Amino acid sequence: MRAILVSGGGAGIGRSVVTQCAARGDAVAILDIDASAARQSAEAALAAGAPAAVGLECDVSREDQVADAFGQAVNHVGPLWGAFANAGVDMGGFIHELPYETWRRVLDTNLTGIFLTCKYTLQNMMKEGTHGSIVCTSSPGA
Repeated sequence: MRAILVSGGGAGIGRSVVTQCAARGDAVAILDIDASAARQSAEAALAAGAPAAVGLECDVSREDQVADAFGQAVNHVGPLWGAFANAGVDMGGFIHELPYETWRRVLDTNLTGIFLTCKYTLQNMMKEGTHGSIVCTSSPGA
């Protein structure tokens, strides 16, 4: 059994990846800023054939939350074989009208979130000696 972590797995492309991983028999850990969406995605994964699934609330722009979520994920689904670093936001607009706080949120989620997901996935894979893959996606704002 392979364990795959999907950030931004509560909806859209992330949820589709969760379902596909589950259908091929992978255990999945779903991180999403929307706790309810993460749990619903985990339930859908179990229904699609995942041997284990967990949905966790996580703001990927915050390292403390990412570290905690990875610990919980590994406890539920086992050592990671890979990750789909997918969490992102699209909060654009005309640059001359865009508030700095919005720009900062996009960067923190779309860039720092991918960095933190990769960092903790690699740490887990190296510690456990697993060999797998990390796939990164991003919004146009990244």
